[in-house]
Amino acid sequence: MNPRTGFQLGSRAWVLCLPGVVRMLRTSLVIVLLAGCVTAAVPLILLGPRPVPYEVTRRVAAIQSVEELRAALHGDSFELRMGAVQRARQIGGADVMTELEQAVMEPYGRAVRLPDLFREAAIMAIAEIGGDEARAALLRILTAYTEAGPGDVKHIYDNGAYTYVITSAIGALGEWSHEAAVLSVLEHIALHGDERTYDCGMREIAYRELLEHEMAQAGLTTLEQRAEFLLQRITREGEGHPDDWVKGKSGVKTLESLRNSAIQGLLVSYGKDAEPYIQQQMENAGERPEEYRKALRNILRSIDLVLERDQRTACMTAMLAVGQALLAYAAEHDGFLPSASDWQEAIAPHLTEDARLTCPATLDRSVVYYHMNPVLSGELVDDPARRWSEQPILLYEGDSDGRPVLPHQGGGLGFCVRLDGQLGTLNAQTIQELDVPGNGP
Repeated sequence: MNPRTGFQLGSRAWVLCLPGVVRMLRTSLVIVLLAGCVTAAVPLILLGPRPVPYEVTRRVAAIQSVEELRAALHGDSFELRMGAVQRARQIGGADVMTELEQAVMEPYGRAVRLPDLFREAAIMAIAEIGGDEARAALLRILTAYTEAGPGDVKHIYDNGAYTYVITSAIGALGEWSHEAAVLSVLEHIALHGDERTYDCGMREIAYRELLEHEMAQAGLTTLEQRAEFLLQRITREGEGHPDDWVKGKSGVKTLESLRNSAIQGLLVSYGKDAEPYIQQQMENAGERPEEYRKALRNILRSIDLVLERDQRTACMTAMLAVGQALLAYAAEHDGFLPSASDWQEAIAPHLTEDARLTCPATLDRSVVYYHMNPVLSGELVDDPARRWSEQPILLYEGDSDGRPVLPHQGGGLGFCVRLDGQLGTLNAQTIQELDVPGNGP
């Protein structure tokens, strides 16, 4: 295996991690979108996959024992720690979950890169391994972090990771969130916390889980039943709107506004299917306060925004997987890329479940294809005549004839994968880099 192969396999591991981490962020992102709260949540998709050094890829692949996994999880390299999380998923078992739990609880007295994202990925890995041990580990993490507020220096976390750990642990508990022990913690966060212990994002997510439990207890299973339940409880007369804050306390929301933001978050998570019920409420809202109508308008607008964001995320994930399959093919063929005439068949053995050869989601439901840049047909990835700083476009979005298109953000954005495996964007200017038929003035 040469260094280029190691880089390709390492980047591919990033792609495999990406969809799961994005799913873990989705709840907090919706809350931020609706409420305007400033939380620690940062979309991993904006960071994109980074080149992984060959030595890191080799070390991760060689992990066989719990002791080796422990050393990697506590390493100084972010790439090594994230690779170790991926390896932990593959190994599984109670001992591995113990190591992941300890890594989440580890105090970072030294400077390390992106400890919050690492903790979140480790929590997700515990949930994916599953079982009673996972439930117990997640509950211990959530309880430990909620028993001590961010100002409590005796605990074993740094403040920057606090929101990440609590929100991701709540989301990871998933199927166990209706158990008494979990509900007790959620009630403490949502109903009894204040600005010294939990920010608005954490409290809203906890409130959402309590609403889910209440609907399940009431036997509400259909979307219509749930939408009606939620819409009847949003912005009652004399109570707070989701934009309301405690007077004199910057960044602190009233309990009523927390409830309303949580309700809005759930309705937005139902997506387009909830729109008919919301539109009907809009038509019958003549006697309701303006705050209620404003809340309904915010929900409809947020549904569209979240749908568009999710569609872009799906496209980026699929496109990165296809780009990595092209590079994996080259790694097995002495560094040469496949022919542009039959590249889809050539890379078929390397495609993961995330890979698709067409964009999985466009707003207008048009079919957008992924095309290999014909200029690179049969070319050497490590061509010595090409400077490393020059990374031509390897894969791009186009129509059925191969002409590049910009199918996102109202026709102003497209995605591409460059020769180094990195995700890129196309717009009216960068699209000129492609020397393909039909692309030009």
